Order: sequence, then C-alpha cells, then structure tokens
Amino acid sequence: MAASNSQLIRRFPITTGLIAINVLVFLAMVLSKVSPTRPTTDQMIHWGAQFGPMTLNGQWWRMFSSMFLHNGIIHLGLNMWCLWNLGLLAESLFGRWTFLAIYLATGVGADLFSLSWNASRVSSGASGAIFGLAGALITGLYFARLAVPRSELQGIIKNVLVFAGLNLAIGLGVKFIDNMAHLGGLVTGLAIGLAMAPVLSRPREQRQTLKVAVMTAAVVALVMGFFVVRHVQAYAVFFGRGDQLLESKDYQAALSQLKQAVALKPDDPLIQLELGYAYDKTGDEANAILAYQRALQLEPDLPYPRTRLQELKHGQP
Repeated sequence: MAASNSQLIRRFPITTGLIAINVLVFLAMVLSKVSPTRPTTDQMIHWGAQFGPMTLNGQWWRMFSSMFLHNGIIHLGLNMWCLWNLGLLAESLFGRWTFLAIYLATGVGADLFSLSWNASRVSSGASGAIFGLAGALITGLYFARLAVPRSELQGIIKNVLVFAGLNLAIGLGVKFIDNMAHLGGLVTGLAIGLAMAPVLSRPREQRQTLKVAVMTAAVVALVMGFFVVRHVQAYAVFFGRGDQLLESKDYQAALSQLKQAVALKPDDPLIQLELGYAYDKTGDEANAILAYQRALQLEPDLPYPRTRLQELKHGQP
C-alpha cells in the first residue's frame, strides 16, 4: 500500500505539491499561535486572505495567497480531500503545468466573482480553485475526443457533476461559505475546459503551444476582469485608501476618501465606523457621533463605536 501511495505522489507531483503547500501554510499559522479551529478575521487578513479594500488597492497577490489559507482544520481537511480526488484526474487529463495554470486561474476567477458580489467580505480557501478543476473536467471531458469509452467518460462526468452540485447546494445553506467564489471558480473552469477540449482532441505533440495560447487568453480575460471589478466596486477602493491613510494618521485625507466610500455604499458598517473615527480625529464630534450611531444600527455587535459614543457623551477626549 505504501509503494502504491509513493507511486501516486511521484506521478502527480503538482497535486501533491499543492496539498503540501496548503498544509505547511496551515501549520505555520498554528505555530504562530493562530487558532487551529477558529482563526480571527484579523489573523486571516494578516496571513493574506481575500479582502476587497486591500485586494483592489494594489494587493492583488491576495487572490493567490488566499487560495492557500484555511479557516480551521476542518476547512483544510475537506478541501484537501476534494483536491486530491479531483487533482489526480485533472493533472492526468491536462498535464502537470497546464493543470497548475488552470488551478491558479480558476482560483483567481473565483475571487473576482466573490469581489464583484461583495468586496467587503473576507474569504479564503482552496475551494474556488477546486470548483474550477471540476468545471474544467466537466467540459474538457465532455467535448474532447478522447480514446476512452464513452460510457466510462459519462460515469466520470456524472461523478464530477454530483460533486459540484452537492457542494453548491451545501454552500447555499451555510452562511459563512462564499458560494459566489464557488460559482466563480466553476464558471471559469467550465470556460477553460471548453477552450481546452479541441486541444485535447489533437495529437499529443501538437498540444503544448495550443495549451499556452488558451491559458494566455484566460490570463488576459482575468486581468481585464480585475479592472472591471475594481471599477464596479469603487467604494472598496476608496475604503481601502481611507484605511491606509488612517494608519498613517493623515486623518483629513482619510476623511475625504471615506466620504466617497460611504456615498457609494452607505449601508456598510465598517465604512461608517472608520468614517466616524476620521471625524473624531479631526475634531468633528457631531458627525463622528452620527457615523458611530449609523455603524451600530447596521452592526449592533461592534464594540468600539458603542464605547466611544459613551465617552463622547461624557465629554471625554
């Protein structure tokens, strides 16, 4: 049995490597005293989770780093089990480096869908890319002319469809699961698999250049998608700039950026909180109180605005 596992690891080095990276990142987080079951939002952001105000303000690398972060050991275990099962099939079908390119591209596609839906959400995990592999397998297997009996292919496709459908259904019923990322990964994968199908139908020696062309087109589409999302979710750009200016204590400039953010998205409690803080630091207590009150109306569990409002009512600086 050990020899069999060793052979699988050597035969599928990219799948094995991706799993190893995810596990090593998780262990590094735990060794740095991040909870193995309930990491905080701030800890996840610190380690590179997806967060629109940062991602859309120059930290685009979060679309990659977030694929290797997991919100607890159960999240990690489930995703790695799915990656192992789908990864072996996808790496075998597409080839090692094309498989890696599809994995990363669909992970980015998942993040773009998530950002387009809610740019204020903090998200992480390999599941968007795993759904991407499922999508690429569905269209790649279905439309390619492979030297495999059709009945066998249909069975494989059916299993992948069941996996995707069940996981999307589970995501709809669980609040903290980012189902838009799952959907985004799946759609991106379906598109890439459809483009790859004619390539897989060609003789092996003709495939490499065409694979590079397909993945280059995918990268161009994703880069364009990033700028479209950045334009659509402009409030997150202003929010991110305002947050950075607050950290550098340039409160007047921060106030200008946060006013633009709140004009575009008035019902975001975090923007209202930071707007109140900026007003507070510039000496405009009346507007600070209004912003803090609005933040609490939107999110009653926020501790800082409640405490600060009490201090302001008692005339404390």
